[in-house]
Amino acid sequence: MRNHPWLATATQWCASTIANLDDTPNAYTLLFAIRFVDAAIQTSAVPASLLDTLGRHIPPDGVVPVRGGLEGEAIRPLDMAPSANGATRRLFTPELIDRELTRLANEQQADGGWTVEFEPASPAAALEWRAYTTVNTLQRLRSRTTPN
Repeated sequence: MRNHPWLATATQWCASTIANLDDTPNAYTLLFAIRFVDAAIQTSAVPASLLDTLGRHIPPDGVVPVRGGLEGEAIRPLDMAPSANGATRRLFTPELIDRELTRLANEQQADGGWTVEFEPASPAAALEWRAYTTVNTLQRLRSRTTPN
């Protein structure tokens, strides 16, 4: 799959689209563009400078509000840069990442899990997303104490 011709074409199209961004993309477009670049610079010829292109759309506090989302719904630094070793971490100061990790730890619910900031499609989806969020949060918090 890695060498399939469509992947190179799709990767190049995405990189070109990101390089030519003029307007600030919506929060989820920004999130997945950042995640794309983080993955693609490790496996293809996508330049790391695309992170700078995307980074200029991130406010100083690292929180990108979701327009049209729930009140307080936002894409946060650890959503964009979940891996301590990922290239995207350079978009955020270590102090900001540490504050985000502390915020996450403080948001743990009495039953040990974490909630989502968006409106799930159904009660079943709410349970699924809560489990997904809890596992991801635990992985992120573990990276705080696990050496690289």
